[in-house]
Amino acid sequence: MPNRLRVVVILVAAFGFGLLAAWVKGQDGDGRSVVSLLRSDIGNLSAPWLVVAFLAGTCATRSAWGAVLGLVATLSALLGFYVLTSLVVDLGGYGLPETFARELWANRLYFVSGAVSGPLFGALADWRQPPFALRASVLAGALMVGEPIVMTIIGLQSRVTLVGSNAISSGVYIAEIAVGLVTLFVALDFWGLARATDSRQRPNRL
Repeated sequence: MPNRLRVVVILVAAFGFGLLAAWVKGQDGDGRSVVSLLRSDIGNLSAPWLVVAFLAGTCATRSAWGAVLGLVATLSALLGFYVLTSLVVDLGGYGLPETFARELWANRLYFVSGAVSGPLFGALADWRQPPFALRASVLAGALMVGEPIVMTIIGLQSRVTLVGSNAISSGVYIAEIAVGLVTLFVALDFWGLARATDSRQRPNRL
């Protein structure tokens, strides 16, 4: 079981990530300017949220506790996101507590999704064969490459344009794939090099 201090650090760090994500998304933007659209598309990326759950799970020694930490980190990050959002949006003159409650209710789907993705990616952190940096890099790269593909498939199935609705959105997802591929290839290259070095260092047995 993770110690209490570690859990507190995870909760605070995840909450801070949520605040940062809301700031990046620019919840107080006009929704029309190039900068506002760019920030919104970057803020809508899902991959970083899944990595948060994975990083939280690496602090546990068992997959079950990794799932718990992944869940609480995801929920903490979502709370941080909507705390900052509630401070900058205007829903019609409501006070902060009611605005916050309305934001949570209106976006409850994300909490339901987080209740699934958080434990899943937190438990995945129990995958301990390569070093931590390589594990995190491989996962991050795979998520960045996979997200636009999954979103495109969902859009085709539901006949709703989720990817490529405009040039800015297309550019954000293309950049995400490019960064993901570079991250993935570099991580896998280092992983292969580390395994080759390890095999050469092992003594030969007759």
